[in-house]
Amino acid sequence: MTYLAWYDDDRKKPAREKIDEAVNRFVEKYGYSPNLCLVNESESVKHDDLVVKPVHRVARHTYWIGYDQTLAGGAACD
Repeated sequence: MTYLAWYDDDRKKPAREKIDEAVNRFVEKYGYSPNLCLVNESESVKHDDLVVKPVHRVARHTYWIGYDQTLAGGAACD
């Protein structure tokens, strides 16, 4: 599994926009689209193109964008 860690503490920017920026960087760096985003468990974020999973080990304002082969399709949201 490959992840790109993205940190953005701009409180004026919505989390969805931060995730979209991270997705763009992931595609630029790795050449394929991610299907998973890990976020801090205190955040409630929905995304049309990624499975979003809140986990305790991800710091606030940090988004781990990745690709998980075990996810079918990758277009679901948690």
